[in-house]
Amino acid sequence: MLPIAIPRDELWHCLAGEWSGVGSGSYPGVATFRYRERLSITIEPDWSMLSVLQRTWRDDGDAAGKALHLEAGVLLARDDGTLVFSCGQDSGRVEAMTGTVAREGGGLRIDWVTVAHGNDDRLVRMGRTWWVAARDFRYEAYLATVSTPEYRKHLEAVLRRGEPA
Repeated sequence: MLPIAIPRDELWHCLAGEWSGVGSGSYPGVATFRYRERLSITIEPDWSMLSVLQRTWRDDGDAAGKALHLEAGVLLARDDGTLVFSCGQDSGRVEAMTGTVAREGGGLRIDWVTVAHGNDDRLVRMGRTWWVAARDFRYEAYLATVSTPEYRKHLEAVLRRGEPA
């Protein structure tokens, strides 16, 4: 998918907001799990970027309500229409991704490819896809590890703008 020109303000306003919902995860060697998520994306006008804060909690079994994952980062738009998303995660992992944006089904699709990561020697390849419309934010996250080299889906979630977590 080639980058297309979407005005930065349009992209920022499509992404910005408080998003909440549920997701699930699975991976070889990891029991399937469900989680609740709150995703805050904030326009930072003085820096011409978005700040991103993602928090998840277990939503199943005896572990329901237990903190699961946190990541914080910044999202920048380049003049060529591509995006850069850099984040740090509660595990100590850091990740830098590049993204391409396309219009799809009345909303936007962003395909992310991890171009650099650190502090987690298990990882071989990572990527994400976001689908964003007026009130809906859906994503899938993919990865390959040293022990599971096949690139496969690890997470998927459906979030709604402005709904409680």
